[in-house]
Amino acid sequence: MSLALQFGDGSSSEEMSALYYINVVQNYVKDTKGTLSKHPLDSGVRIGDHFTADNMTFQIKGVITSADITFAAYTTSFSATGQNNLQQTSPPMAIQIEDGESSLNKVLPDAIGQFLSPLEPTIIGETTEVVEYGISFSEFIEKMILEVIYNRETGVFRNSIVPVTLYEMEGNNYFKKAPYTNLVVTSFRVTETPDTGNGCHFDMTLEQTRAVELVRGEYPVDVGEETEDKGKADSTEEPVTEEEVEAAQVSQLKVLTTRDKRVNLPLHKEKDYSYSVVLDGVATEVRLFYTEASDGWFMDLKEEGADYFVRGMRIVPDYPMTLDYPTVPLKGYFLLESIGNSNHKFKEDAANLHKWFKFSFIRT
Repeated sequence: MSLALQFGDGSSSEEMSALYYINVVQNYVKDTKGTLSKHPLDSGVRIGDHFTADNMTFQIKGVITSADITFAAYTTSFSATGQNNLQQTSPPMAIQIEDGESSLNKVLPDAIGQFLSPLEPTIIGETTEVVEYGISFSEFIEKMILEVIYNRETGVFRNSIVPVTLYEMEGNNYFKKAPYTNLVVTSFRVTETPDTGNGCHFDMTLEQTRAVELVRGEYPVDVGEETEDKGKADSTEEPVTEEEVEAAQVSQLKVLTTRDKRVNLPLHKEKDYSYSVVLDGVATEVRLFYTEASDGWFMDLKEEGADYFVRGMRIVPDYPMTLDYPTVPLKGYFLLESIGNSNHKFKEDAANLHKWFKFSFIRT
């Protein structure tokens, strides 16, 4: 099997784009896997109730060279993709050797031809300069990974990474199987030895990404403003007794005590994200992710650099989550609370959890 890599689509003059045919594929590995949530039970067994598919990865070990070892690199046309591979050109001329005999030697008998002056043998072959595409391929990948581009429209810098399309070749045909799209180069290594010559001997890892669409929306009415307006409407000018003042001070003290025990945690608009935070003295990695199949949110918890102690736990509002999990080394629980009167949004608009709820860890 042969492979071809298309970088970008050439639609933008500022975007890096190229198409390379891999002359030699030494090793090709496709890895498709996922993760099954595991929950321990008192009976000593584990159950799983949620499966998460990981991004597909591709590992390629190959050679890109201008040496005349792959005829298909010269003859395969990728024009249907919008651009052709850089190696596509006229195939090199086959080397021929003229034996030095003149045309008369071929028609005269040897008795006469022996008196003719002999000619030196002539070698006929390709005389044009060979462009080494292996070196340009290595430089292209390094530039794409390391270089940053200034976007004049947004006024910010961004990296030069472009999506990659992978074609699995069968001879000169790349249409028999749909290509793998939206790949990103995550690792690239070049090996040079006395035997490699000018070709590029490389190991590459690509990971397939999932594109999401960002949707703009309005945030709900600020709870503080809502409460402030309600307080103004209910206010009176009646005198306050000492007992009421004392009761208010005790209530305020309880609020401050609760705040000291509460750690506010962020909720983002992305459908799968994670962050690290110190909870009860433990460096904890929190991952929240949404699945359309169940129309719900789930949570993974692990100590940084250690194993998970919660995987795939469904998030529910107004419930002390993880309080009954013996595997969680945290003295406290996670709590999801609605903002104002938006508790019904948990079912009506579960995907936008960050708009309607606040998330925190309560130490006990």
